[in-house]
Amino acid sequence: MTNPAPLLPPELIDQPLSRSELVELFGWIDTVAEDSAVAPAEFAADVVRAEVLSPEEPEEGVHVPAGARWRITTDSEAEWAMRHLAEAEANRAAIVQQTADYIDRITSWSADALKQVDRDRAFFGNHLEAYAIGRRLAGGPATLTVPSGKVTTRDASPKAEVVDEEQVEAWADDALPAADYDVVVKTTRKVMVGELRKRVTVAEVAAEDRAVVEVACGNCYVSAAGAIPGLETFNCHEHGEEQVVSIEPEVELVVIDSAGERVPGMAVDPGGITAKATPAS
Repeated sequence: MTNPAPLLPPELIDQPLSRSELVELFGWIDTVAEDSAVAPAEFAADVVRAEVLSPEEPEEGVHVPAGARWRITTDSEAEWAMRHLAEAEANRAAIVQQTADYIDRITSWSADALKQVDRDRAFFGNHLEAYAIGRRLAGGPATLTVPSGKVTTRDASPKAEVVDEEQVEAWADDALPAADYDVVVKTTRKVMVGELRKRVTVAEVAAEDRAVVEVACGNCYVSAAGAIPGLETFNCHEHGEEQVVSIEPEVELVVIDSAGERVPGMAVDPGGITAKATPAS
């Protein structure tokens, strides 16, 4: 059986970003990450989320490279990004193997090299995942497949999360039968989230202090509920004063127990579509 022909390197495919633009972009990511005391991969992921999912204009006087505004718009661009992701994954695997073979000599070098590779993985991986989610939301398939790999998406249901174990433990002590308490809260004083989720529910409730104001231009704003009874016009940030079309309480997801009471110390993971980019092996 013959080995498949090697894939063309990303530089030989039509490039939405040139090599010089990528160098400028990654240099900017590294500099801002260092100044902010965060990992380059973490900041690269933030750049993708900010520019693809909720684009905003940069602050006045702040330089943002053109590459930070780029987003995947075609399968061809997805293939280009997937090649870069595959290259980063292969580089990462090689670095990890070298680290295992020569750990005493290259530990320091490995840590520095992985920052750059993880930055690439985070940048191209997050772009691919955001693109796949957008395609799915627009009615596309659950899996984006390009020659170099695929991005799988899945629909996660909202689920209860523990944000303050002490508050949940106190609630469980008062609200749960002793047998259930011993299952949910172990003797190590750790809340067993899986068991807890069987005994609580995620519910939609109207927020007491917030309401959504829809105005004639189509924009919606969340405002303090107490400040808007009888409101007829609203100051739209884009269009000035606009006629109010509707005022509805803002709906939020909360965690409740069997008695319908909110469970303190818990919040709701809203779920939604997630994605995982995987280069072809």
